[in-house]
Amino acid sequence: MRTIKLEDTCLETLTRLEKLHYETVTKERIIGIALTSPQLNSFNLDSFYQDYLDTYTDYDKCKQEFFEKYVAIHVDNYNSTWEVNFFNGVVTIYD
Repeated sequence: MRTIKLEDTCLETLTRLEKLHYETVTKERIIGIALTSPQLNSFNLDSFYQDYLDTYTDYDKCKQEFFEKYVAIHVDNYNSTWEVNFFNGVVTIYD
């Protein structure tokens, strides 16, 4: 396990990644609740699901760009997993 403290140079990208991360997680939870709700008929699930897919696609693209620009140079194995702590700006890489 390794950690990387990110510099202020990627603050804008990190902020965008954080926003998309939380937006994606929130929409996943709403869809999960809607699927178990007896009032599903009043919720436009198809439209909301498409919105979720669009958000997830943006998040995945941003995450890949972030990896390529800031994380890849620190990774020996591209199968490694990594995570970002948005609070303190630290990336943890698990080899």
